[in-house]
Amino acid sequence: MADQTPYERLGVAESASFEEIQATRDRRLAELEPDSPQRTAIETAYDAILMERLRLRQEGKIKVPERIRFAEKPVTEPKKTPAFPTPTAPAWAGRLFDKPQPQELLTSSVVFGSLMVVALLPRLQPTVLQLLLVAGIGGSIWLVTRKENHFGRAALFSFIALLIGLLLGTAIAGLIPVLGPLSAEQIATAFALLLLWAIAMFVH
Repeated sequence: MADQTPYERLGVAESASFEEIQATRDRRLAELEPDSPQRTAIETAYDAILMERLRLRQEGKIKVPERIRFAEKPVTEPKKTPAFPTPTAPAWAGRLFDKPQPQELLTSSVVFGSLMVVALLPRLQPTVLQLLLVAGIGGSIWLVTRKENHFGRAALFSFIALLIGLLLGTAIAGLIPVLGPLSAEQIATAFALLLLWAIAMFVH
């Protein structure tokens, strides 16, 4: 027994890592009674292995982990930066708003943009403005229905956009002192067409 090496007394191979040596020591100590004389032999073998590893490290023959070389040095955990949750849109917004395809966005912008340009032509007749609004409502309902296949929802959103656009356009026209050849009805029609385009593109 006295001829055994510290590795043999502890029950590990000389090539064992520090983790294996420490795990073996802890396991064997846990198997013994607190007042067992064998505990001293295990601790002595463990200390002897550590001392040998330190000597070999000083001679440059092995690399000893920092926690063995500086056992008294407390291991400091790196400070963790608190992770803030990434802002996300509410679930209802994801269900309500849509991201149109570039081609669809370009086509609808050209169509509704043309309607708005016509609505702002000088001295336009009220009948023409009404036809432009009918075309805008029809286009908006058709585009929203094509995406969601729900005519009632598309019609509701389109008429709400029409009403808000007319009210907003009329209010803005009342704040402009000089409209020149444009009438308040033309400004209101242009705003209504703008909102109808937005509903057609970004709502589903």
